[in-house]
Amino acid sequence: AADFAYITDNTYTVKEINEMESVVLPALDYELVVPTQAHFSDRLERVNGCDSMHRFLAHYVLELALIDYATIRHPPSVLVSAALLLSNELLGRGSWSPAMAHHSRHTEEALRPCAEELRALVLAAPSSQLQAVRRKYSVDSRHAVADLPCCHPPDVAM
Repeated sequence: AADFAYITDNTYTVKEINEMESVVLPALDYELVVPTQAHFSDRLERVNGCDSMHRFLAHYVLELALIDYATIRHPPSVLVSAALLLSNELLGRGSWSPAMAHHSRHTEEALRPCAEELRALVLAAPSSQLQAVRRKYSVDSRHAVADLPCCHPPDVAM
């Protein structure tokens, strides 16, 4: 629960999170297993040929999406695929290969709207009220991907 409090920038206390869990879990009959981003990330990152920096950038994009309610309408496979498409573009590593289309089962055209939503989240992150994810990805151990020039609006100098 402490991690959830942290990623919400302490909007909720650990006690509030635990209390809500004790209400939600029984209501769901403890059936929590659904596909998540993690089910798709590893495989698609390997197919995409991601190096460490590329992976951290994609994870940064995905974590920004986790705290944006509007992105919940996208299935996890679409979010991961769109984050990889966007990270390819931000790092100048080409676009969507036939192998990625095959393994993700999503075309570049189908991913474009989600990728543009994610791009907007990345560009808005420096001025967002919630900064925990940005701080997490601003450290050298994560290649400081949140501080890359491609992750800032053109008029913001670092």
